Amino acid sequence: MSLGQSLVQQLRDFLLPEKDSKRGVAPYHFETVIEKIALHLKISDFDRLSFMIEEIVLQSSNNHFAVEQLKQRADRLISKVTYLLEDFHLVEMDSHSGQVQLRSQAPQKDDRYLSFYEILLSSDGRISLRRYKHDRESQLRSATPMHFTEELLVKLLNDFFDVVLN
Repeated sequence: MSLGQSLVQQLRDFLLPEKDSKRGVAPYHFETVIEKIALHLKISDFDRLSFMIEEIVLQSSNNHFAVEQLKQRADRLISKVTYLLEDFHLVEMDSHSGQVQLRSQAPQKDDRYLSFYEILLSSDGRISLRRYKHDRESQLRSATPMHFTEELLVKLLNDFFDVVLN
């Protein structure tokens, strides 16, 4: 069983109906630690086949990454994570704040909205993935849930952990 499969099984166990009283109401916060890496998933909804996830965060206990190391990790994510709605490209490397930002190469567009993924890698060992919707009329950006099948979430978690661990 891969790390991603194990994590998704833990998530499924966390979301079992008999755990409703412990879990509370949406959004649900699933947290676990694997190999000194904390994983946090913010889940807005789920069914037996998929998940609506608002945010995925990995926090490594190693928190001394130089911007160039973050850039190397970002390059690996760009080459690995090619199966979502859009591919990623480097937007910004900020040595002052210690962050590298990736976004969708070609965001989804319609008449009013622009939707895109964003990955932030921080020098403190944090990697996060969110999806945003930008309203062209109001010029406001808001987070929007990402839809993942179980198979896709397994692959994404395997790729994120591979980048963090290696």
